[in-house]
Amino acid sequence: MDIQTPCQYPDTHSIFHLYPIQVTPTSAISQSAPYTALTDVGVKVSLHYIPVYLQPYYARLGFKLGYWPNADDYSKSSMSILGYASMNGAQQHQVLELIQSQCHVKVAQRVAGVGL
Repeated sequence: MDIQTPCQYPDTHSIFHLYPIQVTPTSAISQSAPYTALTDVGVKVSLHYIPVYLQPYYARLGFKLGYWPNADDYSKSSMSILGYASMNGAQQHQVLELIQSQCHVKVAQRVAGVGL
């Protein structure tokens, strides 16, 4: 399976306190496989994206699952790796290696301006 990572424009900087990754939507693997593999080795991962239209307020207005399929797909395939500002390059590389080894993935860096 492939995992997509966020793009970073060359003239910008982000600490990525939440580093969203996405299992390629066409992959046959669900988000639970990488989530379990990463949490088992101590990488802090969070599943937190719920499409806005499925929040209780909008559900009361009649919105139902399937109204926006792209948002639904993203919520079923994404997760965030929790980071912190003082995380150095070596630590970031260690997490990347854990992702690749534990999830048996090829990490595909998004090209700036392409992706979600």
